[in-house]
Amino acid sequence: MTVSIKIPNAIFSNFIDYALIPFDEDAIAFYMLGVDELSSRKNLVFDALNPQSTVVGMPAYEATGALISGSANGFDTLYTGGNGPHTLVGVHGTTSGTSGVFGYALNGVQKSAFFANGSQVFYNQNDILRINWSAAPAIPAGRQSLTGFTFDGVSSLIAYRSNGTSTLQTLSATAGPGAGVVQPLRIGATGVGTGATRISSFAAYKRVLSASELSAVYEFFKFSLGKRGVVVN
Repeated sequence: MTVSIKIPNAIFSNFIDYALIPFDEDAIAFYMLGVDELSSRKNLVFDALNPQSTVVGMPAYEATGALISGSANGFDTLYTGGNGPHTLVGVHGTTSGTSGVFGYALNGVQKSAFFANGSQVFYNQNDILRINWSAAPAIPAGRQSLTGFTFDGVSSLIAYRSNGTSTLQTLSATAGPGAGVVQPLRIGATGVGTGATRISSFAAYKRVLSASELSAVYEFFKFSLGKRGVVVN
């Protein structure tokens, strides 16, 4: 027997049936940004240590994401770190100018952060181990792309960018960055760059996800964000 429950005169706009993000047990933060401040601040990781981020500056809220800037506007997750193993991944549009999109960073000091110029990918791990991926797959007009990074806490740094299929293009760098200053984990408001970008989702993990695991996260974002009209490249 099937039970159907109807709520008279109820309209659910931009409804998303949130499932747990893949590998939720290793995630510290997961946000679906946009619509309004309350929705954007909510950490969707089950039993999260920090259940809500704090607003920094004045990000703008749209149906398909939040408009953030590297200089002043975004969210502080209330987590700190950057030296140990981690994975950071977000779905966002192209940037205007050079903009700090997300990372363990504040004012560009010993940053472990992703910042972009247009569709290009840059990542600094403790200001010593760097990625400059100018040939990263571009973000097509009207779409958003997944950009992700893994760092093993020692010397291996890998960048990922979606290219319209389940396969993620990668670039790796190997060096010995050493430990940097522990920094807050922020979405926008990193103190890096002055441009802006629209971001629809962000997740952070306390370990390195493999390429196949990141592909699962990519497919999850494509499905979940598609329900509110975000086309993920």
